[in-house]
Amino acid sequence: MRVLLVTSNWTETLGHAVRAIAVAQRLIEEGHEVGFLGFPSYEELLPQGVQFFPCESLPPGYDRDIFFGNHTYEDVVYVAGHTKDSHIISTVEREREVIRSFQPDMIFNDEQFTIGISARLEHIPVTALVTWPLHPEFNRDMEQRLPERRAILMRSRNCWNRILRKYGLAPIAHLSELLYASDCLITPTIPMLEPELKGLSSQVHYVGPLEPAGLFDSEPEWLADDKDDRPLIFIYLSSLQLPDGVNTEESFAKLYEAFDGQGYRVVMALGKFNTIGSNLPTRSADGSIRVETFVPGPALMKRAALAIYPATHSMMLSAARHRVPSLLLPDMFERQYNARCMERAGLGSSLPLMNMTPASILTACEATRRLGNLPAAKALQEELARMDGPGQIVRLMEAQLQASEEMSC
Repeated sequence: MRVLLVTSNWTETLGHAVRAIAVAQRLIEEGHEVGFLGFPSYEELLPQGVQFFPCESLPPGYDRDIFFGNHTYEDVVYVAGHTKDSHIISTVEREREVIRSFQPDMIFNDEQFTIGISARLEHIPVTALVTWPLHPEFNRDMEQRLPERRAILMRSRNCWNRILRKYGLAPIAHLSELLYASDCLITPTIPMLEPELKGLSSQVHYVGPLEPAGLFDSEPEWLADDKDDRPLIFIYLSSLQLPDGVNTEESFAKLYEAFDGQGYRVVMALGKFNTIGSNLPTRSADGSIRVETFVPGPALMKRAALAIYPATHSMMLSAARHRVPSLLLPDMFERQYNARCMERAGLGSSLPLMNMTPASILTACEATRRLGNLPAAKALQEELARMDGPGQIVRLMEAQLQASEEMSC
């Protein structure tokens, strides 16, 4: 089986890349041929044997003066600048070029909306990664509550529909239809965390976490040699820079001040593609705080007593898998939903950004650390441990390909 893995090119973060890398590793192990379409910065992270193709570059940003908040992924696509005909068309044509060159039997799509166009034009079946916040019905009521935002969304949808008509394809009422119309839908979580997907008319396969091996779960030398027995706190604020988001110099400074000299070991990960926070001291005076550009998340989670992050999806699953209590700093729609999921599961508590001070961080930290011992957290960990996400995805793709071949006979 020849599989082309495609990651979103509307934001350059490791969150999307690592899930596809986990699938690539399993495909290679089982003898399949793998191509990868993504940002050039991802190439060094891929397993040997993967054929890499650079994607279309990021577009120019949006008009800051016309913005009504991040309520769905359509807002994020608007913020990322993916509302210009020329850029969307060049992205589609780049994908078609790669599809024709690699000639895949199947495409694995991690939130790249244009694959819903290019794969259909090239008649290649798609296995798409979805979540409830990606669904068209998620936060649908916000369109009526914010009419100015609805006008912006209509302008964005009109742009995408112009392109669909150009290629002879049916128009859409919501951008996420391009993902949910895929041949096979998978979600990297479990019903205990994200139950809404169970009730959809289109079957969504729950596969659990997608964590790659190698670089991402191997302890760096400085961690392997660390004999300090103080509780370890793992902090990551995401590489995604959003208007009014948590990934700011101010947030890093507050967190640094909160834990400086407080008897914890703290690892603050800035993010591979993040420049914010790079002016912080890389080590605190007493050596208890360490600032790194990149850290292997799963390796840190195995040791952490507490994780602090904006309720990003991959971090949430990793924390749940290792039963690490989470102090959550959600700053956008998906992360607010994820935070509620973790709170419902008994593994997280949220700290509103407006209330975020060094003192409130410490208070919330102490309260949150006790959550990992609750029965619900243990049940969640046990359920995640039974899942083999990459393996299940490979089985689903093989079955989808066999079904497609039988239909064509």
